[in-house]
Amino acid sequence: SLFFSNFRNTHDDNYSDDELLYTSYIPYFFSLQYLKDQQITPSMIPYYSVSLKRSQGIVEKYRPTPWNALYYKYRAESNLSANFVSSAVQTLREWPLDVIRWPRDNSKRLDITPDRNFNRFGNPDTVTLLPYDERGQLRWNADPYDLGADGDGLSATDPGGYTFAYWLARWAELGVEK
Repeated sequence: SLFFSNFRNTHDDNYSDDELLYTSYIPYFFSLQYLKDQQITPSMIPYYSVSLKRSQGIVEKYRPTPWNALYYKYRAESNLSANFVSSAVQTLREWPLDVIRWPRDNSKRLDITPDRNFNRFGNPDTVTLLPYDERGQLRWNADPYDLGADGDGLSATDPGGYTFAYWLARWAELGVEK
């Protein structure tokens, strides 16, 4: 259910669940904004607010621009720091615009601290978030802490990860340039 979402083991993160949860917020928040004169179930507003605030507390550490944009637009608290907004914009600036899946393996880097636990796929994770342009994550449902090898330079993905985040940030008025 929406109210009990995002309770999980910290080493069994499924970022697809985050994506599914946050995209379920979109139609609800759009309806609040654009269907003001129609009957919206007012009894659901507190549940969405609690769910959004709790979910944001889980995902904000990896600076996901689309989820930060939704939270910014319909925040459960009135005051957000300038750092919150700048981190969402920073993620867009770091996001690779080249959609080629270049070979990448961060597991042998000496400048990072690996997590002693492996992620749900058996790959090593990092304790500290690497800049987005130093990892192979081109989707919002991928593990941002994954250090494992990926890509071969022979395939590409679509630019949906960036464009989805960019347009949500523009809609939320996060200060993203045109």
